[in-house]
Amino acid sequence: MGDPVENPVADHADPDGDGFTNELTRADVTAVSVFQAALQVPGRVIPRDPEIERAVLTGERAFERIGCASCHIPRLPLDKKGWIYSEPNPYNPPGNLRMGETKTLYVDLSSEPEDAESLDQNQSPWSKKFHQGNRRFLTKRLWGVASMPNHYHHGMYTTMRRAILAHAGEAAETRRAFQQLSDYERDSIIEFLKTLQVLPPGTKGRIVDENFHAREWPPSPAQMARTETK
Repeated sequence: MGDPVENPVADHADPDGDGFTNELTRADVTAVSVFQAALQVPGRVIPRDPEIERAVLTGERAFERIGCASCHIPRLPLDKKGWIYSEPNPYNPPGNLRMGETKTLYVDLSSEPEDAESLDQNQSPWSKKFHQGNRRFLTKRLWGVASMPNHYHHGMYTTMRRAILAHAGEAAETRRAFQQLSDYERDSIIEFLKTLQVLPPGTKGRIVDENFHAREWPPSPAQMARTETK
């Protein structure tokens, strides 16, 4: 048998009440933590179609204008105080693996360009480039939403539009703002969300076109003007 569960509740072998005891060993929890830290970073797929490009850009702007970005924060840059993820870490409680007992894995989440992280989460975990380091870290609340089969916190909605219309409570005002948009702007927000995808292993670049070739985004005003005249 494996070791006892990590951080078990005192005198309670089945803390989640599902009828199964000692479901995860310390090694299991550690492996899951390291797996999550090393996951490939999701990206965006924006086809090189002028009509779709205009819709995506319109959707991005409307997404922020009506307040969606106040909760679904587009970017969370880390400060430069040295955000280091490690396993084992100094917060592990007694009974768990502690720092100094084995080789420690470190990942610098706020490294400067000249100080690459030990893992490149933009690469496939099975590729050589994965171990060559990473120089940026970006978080999005809606990472990979277009690659998910169902939506909302309970996964009961099959369309993004239905999930948006289900927002209530603190998000009710933003939902009403969405409903008051023009048909084109509402459709454009959906087009924007459809660009947020989990990229195939080995994809070069975080923002790519429909052929998974790296591309610049957002386009410059001159580039948009050229597409509008075509």
